[in-house]
Amino acid sequence: MLLRRITEHVKAQNWTAVGLDFVIVVVGVFIGIQVSNWNAARIEHGQERVALERLLSEAENAVAYLARFIESREEENQSREAMIAFLTDPERHPMDQADAANTLATMSYYPPMTPIRTVYDELSASGTLRGIRSQAVRDRMELYIAELNGHDISLDYFRQSAGATIYAELAPFMVATYDPANDQRRTLSVRWEAIRNDERAAFLTIDALRNQLVFQRFRRSVLENAQTMCDAVERELGDQCIPELAASRNREPL
Repeated sequence: MLLRRITEHVKAQNWTAVGLDFVIVVVGVFIGIQVSNWNAARIEHGQERVALERLLSEAENAVAYLARFIESREEENQSREAMIAFLTDPERHPMDQADAANTLATMSYYPPMTPIRTVYDELSASGTLRGIRSQAVRDRMELYIAELNGHDISLDYFRQSAGATIYAELAPFMVATYDPANDQRRTLSVRWEAIRNDERAAFLTIDALRNQLVFQRFRRSVLENAQTMCDAVERELGDQCIPELAASRNREPL
């Protein structure tokens, strides 16, 4: 319709009308482009919010999981402290020998720490992560993942060096007896006096506790970065980071 009218105005050499028609066409195209851009931006912002909401949920779960995991390791280290005190001075620090033996067997134990990171990996692989406009959120996520990866590298090192060494050194001092009534099907006994009289074994046992305490700092650092990430997503969304709710929904043992 508009094209036919322009043609008629050109034939009639009505240049004013042609100019007006041209302006109408340009304005129409401009408005169409703006509407299209606005709609694309609206969709993009909607996708970004969905991504942030999913990341917030995952961050809450990560913080809750890490806090409970670290608390469990803290309790184990307290038992190790008590066992070392018993090993060093049993008269001042008495301890049930069965409990002490079971604790001694954990000195080489470095369990994996595996918070869920499905959403982050999915968004990163799809490129959606780059669509998050907040530099603070992106930086905090990258720092958290870097810290988590660093923990895993350190975990391999501590398992292969510190863990393997203490296990090999203490094995000759421990005796395992098959016990069908025990959940683990074994009862451990330890030649405590022999460890006390063996300077190297005693030193390595105490050093193993030190290694466990050192590694606990790596875990706490991961938790701190997870919390910082959760707070950054919280601010961007105008929502709340509430790990306690995630913890109440997910209470599997660690």
